[in-house]
Amino acid sequence: MQSLSSASVCVTELPGAPNPSPRAKKAQDEEADIAGREYLSPSKLREVSGCCDLSQLARLELQVDSSETSLGNFGQYLPRLHELRLVHSVLGCVRDLGTSLHGLRVLWLSHCCLRDLDGLGSLSLLQELYLAFNEVSDISLVTLLSSLQVLDLESNCVHEEDQLGYLGLCPSLHTLTLAGNPLTTSLKHQHGGVEGYRACVMAALPQLRVLDDVAIAIATVPPPATPPLLAEREQLNELATPTEHRTFESIPRAKSAHIIRSHTPTSNHSTGAQFVDSCSELTHGVDQVICGNPARALRARRKQSRSPCYHGNPPSPD
Repeated sequence: MQSLSSASVCVTELPGAPNPSPRAKKAQDEEADIAGREYLSPSKLREVSGCCDLSQLARLELQVDSSETSLGNFGQYLPRLHELRLVHSVLGCVRDLGTSLHGLRVLWLSHCCLRDLDGLGSLSLLQELYLAFNEVSDISLVTLLSSLQVLDLESNCVHEEDQLGYLGLCPSLHTLTLAGNPLTTSLKHQHGGVEGYRACVMAALPQLRVLDDVAIAIATVPPPATPPLLAEREQLNELATPTEHRTFESIPRAKSAHIIRSHTPTSNHSTGAQFVDSCSELTHGVDQVICGNPARALRARRKQSRSPCYHGNPPSPD
């Protein structure tokens, strides 16, 4: 064993500058590093899509495997992408697609071994979602898609009837595919066949127009009976119609609207005598101006109205 006293250090001087300055990375080198770390690099996207200007790309179709290589945040290179088809890809969850696909409207993820919809909330403008032939059992995150119109869940693992309640929170959803799920089979057994299954789904999702590629027949619902308060309001509206548009005979008058007159024999000497109403002239207007105390004038008017008045000569006794 060599002793410490006999140990020696050998130093070798390198030719040239002792502290060489590092070389700055070029754009090509940076893109090459990105390509090594991310499968969907800009150059790869141009190669797959055949589009040189990625900022104008609206539709993209490809196959990826997120279990081997990270997809990265490739949506930042595609600001105008509206439709993405990843059929027969391998994805663990929707979050593998990144969080930059803000403008996406249509997403195809059929046959992608998908089990989880985690990350679906980042696709807030999504209108059509195709998830056929996967292993999805929880669709609660679909409620985050307020603009969703078409949802394809054929041959997945949805088995709880409560999952339909989540779809009821999507007001724009009009097309749904549930065939091939355990839930479909159980509902058919519970409700006596296909018609019972469809009736159950339509009751839970009244906004649907197409179920399992079959249009839903909208039954003709008779108009509801007019509520009593609404009927009275309509009668009042009819009474408020201008007189030139209706006849007086069509409106029955109340008994209190008729004037009660007393029958008094007329005189043979005054065939032209006219009977004066015993009702107050305050409601018909008077042709004289009352001066002084109005209460005294009213009492005098009441006293005068107790006996019938005649214009002309009084009737002579027989």
